[in-house]
Amino acid sequence: METVLSRTFTAGADLSSYQYRYVYLSSENTVTFTGAGGTPIGILQNAPEEGYDAEVMLYGISRLSMSATCSVMAKIGSAASGQGVAVTADEGVYGAIAIQDCGNANEQIRVWLVGPQTISTS
Repeated sequence: METVLSRTFTAGADLSSYQYRYVYLSSENTVTFTGAGGTPIGILQNAPEEGYDAEVMLYGISRLSMSATCSVMAKIGSAASGQGVAVTADEGVYGAIAIQDCGNANEQIRVWLVGPQTISTS
């Protein structure tokens, strides 16, 4: 059995091309895609147009569209347009951990959403 926490927000932009990408709270109860290095609240599960319901997974196992390759157990932050990217730098922000390898850009992989966290190497 998997534990999942999701919530419905309002799409603050046209997110019809952003399913399975990171989103952040752009204002109260409103989400849009997360940019490079941003702080994601979760992963968009549907593809709403602006003003419609955006289903966001906040915790659990989800698909995530990747911008580059990664290995299992990599900490995954946000690249441009909300895609995932492996994060290793000190103070890098991530929102998920890869539970499978990613071999190509634009591939969707399964990730474990852990909430926004910061890498600390000290």
